[in-house]
Amino acid sequence: CTGVCGVGLVAVRGTLPRARSAPLEGQTYQVRQGVEGAQSESGAQESAAKGGEFYKQMPGEKDVTGVMASIYAAADASGVQMKEASFHLENNDGPIISYVMDFPMAGDYASIRALVSRVLANNRYIALDQIDFKRDNISDATLRANVRFTLFLRKR
Repeated sequence: CTGVCGVGLVAVRGTLPRARSAPLEGQTYQVRQGVEGAQSESGAQESAAKGGEFYKQMPGEKDVTGVMASIYAAADASGVQMKEASFHLENNDGPIISYVMDFPMAGDYASIRALVSRVLANNRYIALDQIDFKRDNISDATLRANVRFTLFLRKR
């Protein structure tokens, strides 16, 4: 029985990945059809109109201090301690520029997570790039974290 059972298990095992991937292949086909439809002429015009509206609503270079102030306000509302930040211009080519912003902070995990959620919910032109946590002792409730965001702005 050992040899027959082993052959049977190998045969069943060989069919499982195919059975699992069949629905995914169908979804992939549907996604491709959707992408091809979106690339049609009317879809391209609609995308251009949406992109133009998105660009018009994007904050300009002069708004960087206001965005920074909103991040500090979100930290205060979340109970996270932030004393300093560093930021630098990452990309100045083309009509959109990007600033990379690093925020060292301290707080409990829930507060830091609430801060990040608030920043992303209130600023649709900010992306979360990286977040690092460090705890000095396993029993400490307070974490030290470094959060890196990228802010996208419209050139003047």
